[in-house]
Amino acid sequence: MKRILQVEERTHKRLNHPKSWVARVSLAGKGGIERSFVSFAKRDYSGANGCGSCGIMRLYVLDENTVYEVQEPQGWKHAHRRFMLHDGSSWLELSLAEAIQCLTSKSTKS
Repeated sequence: MKRILQVEERTHKRLNHPKSWVARVSLAGKGGIERSFVSFAKRDYSGANGCGSCGIMRLYVLDENTVYEVQEPQGWKHAHRRFMLHDGSSWLELSLAEAIQCLTSKSTKS
């Protein structure tokens, strides 16, 4: 089943600020992970400020029970990166170890 995840987008012409993105995560060789970046489906401007530099939400349509890495700006200079999984009822935030464990258990079931 598909689920919606909203991630804030920040834009400013003169500032070099972190970008928001979402990537599907899979296992890579030697226990690492690799990312496959996902395109957003739509922008929601309903919460944007007057000049459109913050409050714009990117809407991503994502699969349940799939691990994603999400980067979202926190202010103008810093970003928060986290691993996310929708378990069928809500979005869960995972540590790197939990994300790898989840991916490993999925690959052994296949």
